Amino acid sequence: MPLSKAQWEQLPPDVKARYPKPGSNLGLWLVGALAIVTVSAFVGLGFSKYVDLPATGKLTGFEIPNESVVITRFEVNRDPGTRVTCALRAQDDRRVDVGYAWVEIVPSDERVSALSYPLATRSLAVLVEILGCSAGTEVTGVPLPQVEPGTELPEQPAPGRKPPNL
Repeated sequence: MPLSKAQWEQLPPDVKARYPKPGSNLGLWLVGALAIVTVSAFVGLGFSKYVDLPATGKLTGFEIPNESVVITRFEVNRDPGTRVTCALRAQDDRRVDVGYAWVEIVPSDERVSALSYPLATRSLAVLVEILGCSAGTEVTGVPLPQVEPGTELPEQPAPGRKPPNL
């Protein structure tokens, strides 16, 4: 435990010669305050991303009737009366996208809506995900499709569509 300045002054002269006089703790306080501010900023920015989202989606199940379609069941939680678009994707056993759609959900008076969508696939899918949902007609903050070179994703039945620029 470090000595205070008053305790150091009471030490015999030979001990004072061996140990330096304690300095102020201002530097330590500044470093600590800076660390607290930095951590608080990261927590605040991250927290705002996940709290009070206008729309969220949750996969509740899927069924694979054949190699060209996956029946996707999901729930959307949103503010009543809000138009929402969700990004869905299906992948094969190599984690390559075989189906990808932005599904637009019309406004409703209900906060939680249970939905089913026939996601078209170009080959057998083994994994289905809801990448995210956003209020409006665009989905933000989701990854773009990851397809094999030279292949294209299939057209999606309404109310789904391929994302723009694909």
